[in-house]
Amino acid sequence: IKSPVMQKLRWLGAFTMTVAVTLHTLNIYPWNVYVQMVGAVIWIYAGTTAKDWALVSNFVPQLVIMTVGMIYLTYGG
Repeated sequence: IKSPVMQKLRWLGAFTMTVAVTLHTLNIYPWNVYVQMVGAVIWIYAGTTAKDWALVSNFVPQLVIMTVGMIYLTYGG
């Protein structure tokens, strides 16, 4: 992707996912999940814009799983 805005967005997504993994490792819950959800949304947008379906197919299930999990833990668990 050549667009400077998209390059910055991809770097933001990479940074966000690195922070999320760090929070997961330190067991800082639920912020670890929230940050990963934000990172997944960034990557889904970047992948959709670039028509990079492998990237989208990686992050859509992550987002769905985390969303369902948070709803379950908040309201049903």
